[in-house]
Amino acid sequence: MLTDPSTAWLSEPINNLFGRRMTIFIGAIFAILAPLGSAFTQNWQQLVVCRILLGIGMGLKEVTVPLFSAEAAPTNIRGGLVMSWQIWVAFGILLGTSANLAVVNVMPAKFVWRLQLGSAFLPAVPLVLGIFLVPESPRWLISKGRYDAAFKSLCKLRNSRSQAARDLYHIHAHAEQEKRIVEASGFSKFNNFITRVVEIFTIPRLRRANQAASFVMMSQIFCGIIIIASTIFVNAGATNIGALLASWGFDVVNFVFAWPAVWTIDTFGRRALLLFTFPNMFWTLLAAWMSFYIHHATTRLGLVALFIYLFDIFYSPGAGPVPLLTQLKYGPSLIATLACAGPLPGSISGLQSLASHFRAFSSPSRLKVLLASSPDLKSSCSC
Repeated sequence: MLTDPSTAWLSEPINNLFGRRMTIFIGAIFAILAPLGSAFTQNWQQLVVCRILLGIGMGLKEVTVPLFSAEAAPTNIRGGLVMSWQIWVAFGILLGTSANLAVVNVMPAKFVWRLQLGSAFLPAVPLVLGIFLVPESPRWLISKGRYDAAFKSLCKLRNSRSQAARDLYHIHAHAEQEKRIVEASGFSKFNNFITRVVEIFTIPRLRRANQAASFVMMSQIFCGIIIIASTIFVNAGATNIGALLASWGFDVVNFVFAWPAVWTIDTFGRRALLLFTFPNMFWTLLAAWMSFYIHHATTRLGLVALFIYLFDIFYSPGAGPVPLLTQLKYGPSLIATLACAGPLPGSISGLQSLASHFRAFSSPSRLKVLLASSPDLKSSCSC
């Protein structure tokens, strides 16, 4: 629970020292070794150690990959490219649910959980093999004074050398201007991790960015129900296999309807997407909750599934990808000027992880409250 958010903070000095590609590579190594170790553990203590190692890998990747995309992408497609992180997170969740369905009832239960945990290493293999085939972040290279390497990187990322030269100058000019703003605060002259963390709370621009992005990110965490989707379907009256199938459909909807945001996030805008999707997410969840009061089991399950899927349709292009892009767009340029992966993304990613774990631990008690007023459900469904 604590490893992922703490590593999100520690990714800043690692990014500062090694760069974006090496940080992603280190995280991917942990993401390979930890699941394999989990599959062969002999007691819960060994499993805890493996999960801690996996948290280290996830903390490094969840901060660095979106930031890497934002720094490498041209301005006109930056929003769509950065939100691809959310698309492939949704795809990974879909693969995980598919893996659970593939191994259920095909072998003894004592082996199923080992396959479920161990199979998580597979997506990290192509990441380890391919990360050094892409160019390093030009912004990070410029922050280190490596302008020749930054120009070569931009030449690979842009259509022509003239576009690469234009963006090189733009990044340099932007960095110099913001460097003067930061130096006026009096902290950056020390240029260490502690002072950079202090700056996100003392420099007005960074503080406002941190507050805005944190609120949006927290709204995503506390309205998302992916982690408890199977439990919701079980409590609505589905069998265990039926709940897995319904959750698989939920994950398919989440992945498919995340794609429209690739185009709408740069045309409609972030705020417009949130203002459109959040009210619709509210009434669909409210309708799903009210459907639990229906006594007819089949009707209850069908309506709960219907409104949960409608909620997912609105969640996927709005509250799903927008918070991540908000945290990167509200403050990364100053953070990149300070030559770090970012106390701002790190703090928000850590906050996101802690909130996600809190929501997971509190889900059983919240479901009991949800079902407490319905005697029929209390007798027919287990919380």
